[in-house]
Amino acid sequence: MFRALAVLTCLVLPACFATAEPAQGPGRPAGFFPPGGLPFIPVGPQPGAVPVNSEGWRSVVQSFGAPMSGPQTKLVEDIVAELSRAAGSVAPRGGYRATLLDTSVVNAFAIGDGNVFMTRQLLACMNSEDELIGVMGHEVGHVIGGHTPFTGAARAGQAGGDRLLGVFVPALRGAALVASTAVVQTFGRSQEHSADVAGVKFLADLGRDPQAMGRALAVLDAHGKLQQKLYGGGQAPRALDYWLSSHPLHAERVGLVRLAASMAPRAPARTQRSPAAFVRELDGMVIDDGPEHGIVNGTVFRHPTMKLGLDAAPGLRLINSPQALLVRASKGSAATLKSVAGGGTPVERFLAAWVKSLPEQIKPPTPEPLDHNGIQGASGSVLWNTDEGSVQISMWLYAWTENQSFIYVAFDPAGAQAAEHTTTARSFRRLTDAEAAAVKLRRISVVDIQPGDTVASLSERMAYPDFREDRFRLINGLFSGQSLPKSGPIKLVIWSPQ
Repeated sequence: MFRALAVLTCLVLPACFATAEPAQGPGRPAGFFPPGGLPFIPVGPQPGAVPVNSEGWRSVVQSFGAPMSGPQTKLVEDIVAELSRAAGSVAPRGGYRATLLDTSVVNAFAIGDGNVFMTRQLLACMNSEDELIGVMGHEVGHVIGGHTPFTGAARAGQAGGDRLLGVFVPALRGAALVASTAVVQTFGRSQEHSADVAGVKFLADLGRDPQAMGRALAVLDAHGKLQQKLYGGGQAPRALDYWLSSHPLHAERVGLVRLAASMAPRAPARTQRSPAAFVRELDGMVIDDGPEHGIVNGTVFRHPTMKLGLDAAPGLRLINSPQALLVRASKGSAATLKSVAGGGTPVERFLAAWVKSLPEQIKPPTPEPLDHNGIQGASGSVLWNTDEGSVQISMWLYAWTENQSFIYVAFDPAGAQAAEHTTTARSFRRLTDAEAAAVKLRRISVVDIQPGDTVASLSERMAYPDFREDRFRLINGLFSGQSLPKSGPIKLVIWSPQ
């Protein structure tokens, strides 16, 4: 679907840097068309002006989360405004448009009309303006290169949104469609190289540290490794491996970024936020789940807005997303809890939800009515035979309101974890007003490093049941065993009232 373009590779990188001229005085970066030289990166068709509330923008907001406002939004908007000035004549009229998305997804991306996006979860992992410029400059580079027409991807994502995440289970790959969380398409290596070099060039042209692009990639690498630990050492679910699936990270890419950063002619430094000031701007920002999508804490899920709860059985791991609560198990089974629309009796709702959510070749079972915790519903299961073995598919439906139900659907190879999924599904219940009000959020708390503080001691203060040091190192950019700075601000994650 992407337009075929010539792209920059390691072989032509030195020539491209050689044609770039230094900044022409304060506030005037060289831009992407140095006089007398070739374009720094291949340039595709550019938007004349960035539309407000475009189809692509609405699709992203629908899939990932609502736009944010406040001081953290200004951080992103200020950086994108700088990138627009640095892009010079390549930038659309009025510059690129930045949106900070209220979601726990780790992602940044752009669409072809000039809208660029970052999620608050990825912003929480940034530790300087330079790293933010590297990430957002990369995304602007995709727009400049003509890599992101997007509208077809958006429609495809929406069309698949009613299907369950069957791709989580190897035996069902190809039998079910991925949900709309995966609307961002994978780029080719050459496109990624081109966008990475754009990020490095933006940093150099703005008088920033070009090596910050490498640090931004290190954040994404650390995030990917943490996800593998969280999922028991295997691959993260495809629809949740957001930034790394659409922007694959590999040694060739990292090497190119380092080479580009070492060769980039750097403009004179200008006034900017110090890393310490940047980190302090993140104080109080929500991290991980928000109240609109519910809160996961280990095996406990609480949705304070909808006033519902679910408790996973031991051995299962809960993973939240804007569209559904996902459940992973060590033996390869998976499940999802999601809302479905439609009225009727519980049995009628069950049959309608099964047909809407599963491939048509998987015929529904005869559902059995149930009354659970005062909620009417229905349940049933079938054994589905595939080339990779049998999979037990089970669904529990709970009639929540007159026109809304929740379904818990488990994909369980050979029925090995049927008991755990039954226990989890039957833990679904309504929260009391007091329980809903007592649900807390995780927020970033910026504190000053004190004498005697260590990575280990500060990690113990993180509001997580597991992998506290990995999470602490991720949000503070302390990789490869780096020690704690002697002073300055540091980010923690704490529990906070809604």
